[in-house]
Amino acid sequence: MDELRFVLKCFLFSALLMTLSQVETDGVTYESKIEVFLTNSEAAQFMQEAAAGGVKALKKALASAKAFDSNKEVHH
Repeated sequence: MDELRFVLKCFLFSALLMTLSQVETDGVTYESKIEVFLTNSEAAQFMQEAAAGGVKALKKALASAKAFDSNKEVHH
């Protein structure tokens, strides 16, 4: 019974949060304001730069692996 009560509390909290996020002030919902804040925050910029660096490193590693494989085929 406690599990059901926990699930219901979580559901009600989520429903309340979703409802409140749709409230508009100055013609813009709180959800939109939070989204803009999060996407323009320093943390988001840092994560974007880190992800871009990871992609760059992955591409470089893949190119090195392909070059190594190509050189290996030539020597056989």
